[in-house]
Amino acid sequence: MNIKPIPKEKYQCLMWTDEEKIFRKRKKILKDYQVPVSAAIELKFKRSVFGIYLNSLNKHQIQSRDLNATKLDITNWEISSFTHVQERLFKQDNDISYNLYNLLVRAVKEQDCIDWEFLYDHVQDLHIYDFHMCVAYKDAVVYYLPHLGYLDNVEILKKDREVKKYNNKELLKGALIFTCHRIIGLPAPPKLKGVMQTIHVEVTLPLLQESIVTERNEEIPKTKNRPSTKGNVSYYTANDEYAIEKALNIENTAFKTKRMEWDKIMQTPNEYLCITSPEENLVALRDTFRSTVKVNVVYLVVNEEVILKKITIASFRCKLYDVNWSDKTNDYYWIDDPKCCPNAIPVKGSLRAINYVLDKPPALKKGATPAPPPTNKPPSREYLPNVFTCQVGFGLKRL
Repeated sequence: MNIKPIPKEKYQCLMWTDEEKIFRKRKKILKDYQVPVSAAIELKFKRSVFGIYLNSLNKHQIQSRDLNATKLDITNWEISSFTHVQERLFKQDNDISYNLYNLLVRAVKEQDCIDWEFLYDHVQDLHIYDFHMCVAYKDAVVYYLPHLGYLDNVEILKKDREVKKYNNKELLKGALIFTCHRIIGLPAPPKLKGVMQTIHVEVTLPLLQESIVTERNEEIPKTKNRPSTKGNVSYYTANDEYAIEKALNIENTAFKTKRMEWDKIMQTPNEYLCITSPEENLVALRDTFRSTVKVNVVYLVVNEEVILKKITIASFRCKLYDVNWSDKTNDYYWIDDPKCCPNAIPVKGSLRAINYVLDKPPALKKGATPAPPPTNKPPSREYLPNVFTCQVGFGLKRL
């Protein structure tokens, strides 16, 4: 693969999360390397307590049970004299698997020669978050560690053990998945003859865009300047942004979903934008999931593919975080309410799995209290919210 460095000017447009800002102030950022998952596993164990015991990593030594027992005594003495800082670093170096030290003690007692076969048979959980961006992440880990019970704190089920075929390129290749689950509660646009009116969603991902948006884009009016949303028309009466873009020769490089005609529930069930790094660099994906990204809901008036008018009717931010290998997307919802501005709210579970019904919830009799939902299963249906709502998801492509 032709992996290229990420242009510095792209990072100037990136909005880090608060946690990432603190991390970058306190920790020196080292040069990033793209490595296969097999090499990543070897590197993590080399840095752990197993590093001085594994036969393949210490070929100059002739292993024996007595030699390993002596080395374990030395290891125990060093651990007992750790400072608080050394203890914290020791935990970081050994977080690849739960209770790795106890597994080492068992290996010294049971094995004359400690090597990878022992780990393949006995390691039950694995944590290698730094390398989970690649397409073949789960399949490669399960291939190299077939007896693994947990990966990144998630149990590996029987269906997950079916390893899909992959090649070495897929260990260095990744893609971000973006989807708009649905848009709800948006008032109908005004009736216009001879034109088509559509709604779509745009997401700005500086590190994954071919070119960066110029600073002049800030001259485009934001949704906070639109009039009060009383009545059905106010969302659609702001200034035409497309005319401003044309006049200033601004290229809109944001990623866009398909255009949808207005409906009470707007959704494209099978649509997922698959977005790769132009430089084919997994670091761009990793850093994108450490940033806060902007999402816009856009209204267009179109006549035979010619845009006549463009208005951003909603603009919010999503504070991204790592996607677990077992999840399709990390989901967020935004509602047109001051309490939900400017940041969308992350949710646990899948928003796409919710089934909405068009009926109104039954009216309660005076003095009655609503029945509590069942605790053993999620509700079978949800009533439509009566406020403008947008639900989106961010994920990683998997095999």
